[in-house]
Amino acid sequence: MIVGNAALFFACRPEKKSEPVNPEMLVTMRTEDLTMVVSRNGLKSYYFETPLREQFGEARDPYDRYPEGIFVQTYQDSTEVVESTLRADRAIYYSKRDLWMASGNVVASGSGNTLYTDQLFWDAKTDRVYSNVKVRVEDANGIHFGEGIESNKGLESWVFHEYEGTMAIDTTPYTGGGQEQTEAPASDSAAEPAKTAE
Repeated sequence: MIVGNAALFFACRPEKKSEPVNPEMLVTMRTEDLTMVVSRNGLKSYYFETPLREQFGEARDPYDRYPEGIFVQTYQDSTEVVESTLRADRAIYYSKRDLWMASGNVVASGSGNTLYTDQLFWDAKTDRVYSNVKVRVEDANGIHFGEGIESNKGLESWVFHEYEGTMAIDTTPYTGGGQEQTEAPASDSAAEPAKTAE
């Protein structure tokens, strides 16, 4: 009798159903402290390093996510001379499209220009760099502000979508020339401590 009840008890237990896995959110590979050099046609194309890479290889548009930041260096086509650099808090790389999206405190430098923004795309197939958000560019002529920008990966030629203005900066070193300033004697009221309301 006891055996029959035990069999009946286990037979009534509901079956566990496994939840369907969303391939868009399934991490297929996780790599920590990654450093990689990518070559194209036998030439070094770019180098990158990141504390963490998560690959989503089963997604419709497979991508790699870099949630803890990334540093990228690109190289000139025929030499190993650094052409540009990029740092960001986060990044996503869409492997089929060869498209990078950097976000959060993005700083890109190249050709003596430095670009600051919150989001930047790099199409590695066309070597086109672009953004659709506010951008600040510092170059030899000053600091330029705008919304949206397009450039080549070396940041040699860039164009704002909506240009907001330039702040000219005088970078000439101060030589100490000009009129000498003498210190004025302190008045009696300046020497007294300030009174507080009671």
